[in-house]
Amino acid sequence: SVPRVPNASALMEYTLSRRAVWTPGAQRNEGQLEYRYETEDIAGKFVIDYALGELTTAEMELVAWVLGHWDERAGTAITFSAREYVRDLGASWAGWRGKAIRDSLHRIHRTRFSGTVYDKTTKDRQEKLFGIFDTVDLRDKAKSVDDGWGRAGTVTVRLSQFLVDQIKNKQFVRI
Repeated sequence: SVPRVPNASALMEYTLSRRAVWTPGAQRNEGQLEYRYETEDIAGKFVIDYALGELTTAEMELVAWVLGHWDERAGTAITFSAREYVRDLGASWAGWRGKAIRDSLHRIHRTRFSGTVYDKTTKDRQEKLFGIFDTVDLRDKAKSVDDGWGRAGTVTVRLSQFLVDQIKNKQFVRI
């Protein structure tokens, strides 16, 4: 586990902080990578579709760190190096960390959300489909296409417009 740095700039969008998105001890076995979580309350229904296994607190820390480094002038894009992320967490670089970050980015990108709200008074129903990242661009130097991902390359993520709108509307918590 990578230690957390309390002074690191991190934030979490309200929906992602209030719902059971993150699993402390997710079991990832080859037989059950796809998973659906559904919950309903007085405000509506919330569904999470995991395609590469449940998101853990490691993915939560990565998302919080990325959201904490968002700058409105950059639009939806955030570029960083894997080493920068590891350094901000107070850990030292090792090749396995690069692969772990890459695997986490894949899981985050492949997790999709659906939120439905219903207003009984007006009979209006609205459903939003979104993800955390719209795109993830991973770049590094390699000897071939099959060379390992242990090197520290650059990562550019494009946040979903839903998250950007939420952050602009101050719908987040600093952690």
